[in-house]
Amino acid sequence: MKIIEYSTKGIAVADLHAEDVAREFLANDLETLVVSTENVLLAARALVAEHVFPYDQLVFRHEDLTIKLEKTGAIHHWPLGFCDASQNFLFRILDARFKK
Repeated sequence: MKIIEYSTKGIAVADLHAEDVAREFLANDLETLVVSTENVLLAARALVAEHVFPYDQLVFRHEDLTIKLEKTGAIHHWPLGFCDASQNFLFRILDARFKK
């Protein structure tokens, strides 16, 4: 079982390298990868959705939670604070536009 942990103590990965990092991790013998950027998790979800990696062989971890993926790469339970920084910034931008 592979684990990608989303943590402030993880490595930051540039967007242009996220898929390469995800592919390399999923192909090697390491069990856990700890990242502080959501892009690697998004890349891993895409690889699961494209059937490059089996969905039942990968989980995400955030704080004390284990987050399972569906065959489609979907996540049914999305905990607060888990890979939502970009979404939160987007909501702020949209909110500011409508408050003009």
